[in-house]
Amino acid sequence: MIANPRILYLDDCPNELGQYTTELCEHFHASIDFAKNIREAENRLQKSDYDLFLLDIEISGTRSTGIQFAAQIRKNAKYTFTPIIFISMHTYHSHRLLANLRYVSFLSKPFTKEQLFMHIGVALEWPEYLTRHYQYPSLRLPVSYNAMAEIDPVEISFIQYDRHQLVIQYINGQELAISRRNYSFQEALKQIQELHLDFLRQIYRSIIINVDQIRSVQMQGTTAVVWLFDDQIPKPLSYRYRKNIAEYLEKAE
Repeated sequence: MIANPRILYLDDCPNELGQYTTELCEHFHASIDFAKNIREAENRLQKSDYDLFLLDIEISGTRSTGIQFAAQIRKNAKYTFTPIIFISMHTYHSHRLLANLRYVSFLSKPFTKEQLFMHIGVALEWPEYLTRHYQYPSLRLPVSYNAMAEIDPVEISFIQYDRHQLVIQYINGQELAISRRNYSFQEALKQIQELHLDFLRQIYRSIIINVDQIRSVQMQGTTAVVWLFDDQIPKPLSYRYRKNIAEYLEKAE
């Protein structure tokens, strides 16, 4: 747990976070330095030490980006493990950040105070936030017109869906299938897609995998071959759609 953290916030338009600044500082006993461009951020970095970085991605009026500044931060051995939270509406960058930079998270604009505090609390390793962050509510999935199935996400090995049905594979080998003909198919799909990606990460268009079940990942050309612990046949995933695969490549070597 990091107490009395010092935070650097880089954003050319910091108004969105600014409305929560007083509460944030009081709650986390933190101090925040603001920078509106890369040059200001670099100057701040030379004068002070920081425990957390909040970085916008698109910085207007400059060719530099928050991603480039993050890479610059990581070159300093002092900040190898310092958490970085990217705050941006450009969510299409998220797979690049998670694949190429360590110890980062992504908060999409617009955000609520609760979402902001959760990201910061987890990054600073405050127990109350870690506990809440890693507790996953049960899924209540409609399996027919008048029946619901309650599922513990921890027991899911992987989920696969196509044009006809949604198939949930449990760790114990059992399966639950939901037909697209079911009137609540879209509601089931919505619940699954809203799961915390820290637990179930969507790494391909049609597959969501429990990362705790990944045994190894191997690259074969442009395909990432993912083996789960109980797999007899691996799951080939087009690396073109990669998201969070890179960190498992080292485990496979």
